[in-house]
Amino acid sequence: MLKLVRNRNLIDINRLPSPEKIRETYMKDSHISPTHVDFIVEFYKRKINLYEQFAAGKNLKDIKFGIVT
Repeated sequence: MLKLVRNRNLIDINRLPSPEKIRETYMKDSHISPTHVDFIVEFYKRKINLYEQFAAGKNLKDIKFGIVT
């Protein structure tokens, strides 16, 4: 479905909450362990990285876990 995207720069990632804000928000929930919060934040950062690479014109099938292969 991403092959149908015409404007890869449509999302302004500067408007997304920072990873620190995500961490702060999840840490308020006493039912989520700090280890799980770390996991959530790490994958949030990876998603942002994936989008940045996609917006730069890279093909997502060539990207593994946010790292260009």
